[in-house]
Amino acid sequence: MVMEIPTRVAVSGRREGAVGWITLRGEARMEEIHRLLEEAQKLEAAGARSLLLDCSGLVFMDSASIGAFMALDRDLGAAGGRLVLYAVPRPVERVLEATGLLDRFSTAPDEGQALVLASKPRT
Repeated sequence: MVMEIPTRVAVSGRREGAVGWITLRGEARMEEIHRLLEEAQKLEAAGARSLLLDCSGLVFMDSASIGAFMALDRDLGAAGGRLVLYAVPRPVERVLEATGLLDRFSTAPDEGQALVLASKPRT
């Protein structure tokens, strides 16, 4: 079975209590990264204080996407929450490493560990 990877970014979200989950699939590009920000705003308005980004299906991200991640991290942190990226594929991890931003984000290998990180206070 061949899994088709969308060339556009597919964004879906859900919320449980103060935690929101956003799944990203495909290519996160400037032309569509607003979809991530809109989903994040919707989850925050519904009561999410922290967001977990499932990056397992992300095959590409551009500088606008990195900027969106940074803005979410800043805004959530200012409100006492946290942004956690999890299941980050190696190509995306390399982009974050190359820009010197990988250590800026809270990252986890899987959803369970991301949830643990989201529950810890920011330092």
